[in-house]
Amino acid sequence: MTALIKCNTAVPMKSEIFSTYSDNQSGVEVTFDINTNGILNVSALDEMTGKSNRIMITNNKGHLTKEEIKCMVSNTEKFKAEGEGAALCITTKNGLESYMYHLCNSITDEKVKDKFDADNKTLLETAVNEAISWLDNLQEASKEEYKKKQKELKGIAGPIMQKFYQSAGAGTPGNFPGAGGTLGVGQKVIFLIYD
Repeated sequence: MTALIKCNTAVPMKSEIFSTYSDNQSGVEVTFDINTNGILNVSALDEMTGKSNRIMITNNKGHLTKEEIKCMVSNTEKFKAEGEGAALCITTKNGLESYMYHLCNSITDEKVKDKFDADNKTLLETAVNEAISWLDNLQEASKEEYKKKQKELKGIAGPIMQKFYQSAGAGTPGNFPGAGGTLGVGQKVIFLIYD
């Protein structure tokens, strides 16, 4: 058997002519031409009759059509936008959880929990517990819903925390609960800002 196109032949391959004339058959020249796109052109010429024929063989198996590629690009852009939206939603949810955690720590901290006005502390605990319950019972919410819940919680907690810090003597930097008075050399003040 004769190898017509050897394995790992460089493309584009030059035409090669094969003939069956040597074994006393009619002379047929067969030409194979393969290009860089994997398209094989085969032509045959019967030397006795002068009749010729051509066929083009393409390898479409495993290749994507232009329509399939266009659809994939469109889906990628769609899913990218959805992914970015989901990331923003998760970031907003994390912000709400962080704010609730901060409030819980403020009202349960041994150093400062007794400095809250009893009614305000109860109101704040109720608001935080309701927000936690809302979050626990919620399967999925939009970014706007998380922002709305945080805004509601801030509407209740903001005035209470402001009153708490003012009554605890936190009017000057470093003079908030747990800071131990004025700042000394090397001490830092960390302010948590939630919007």
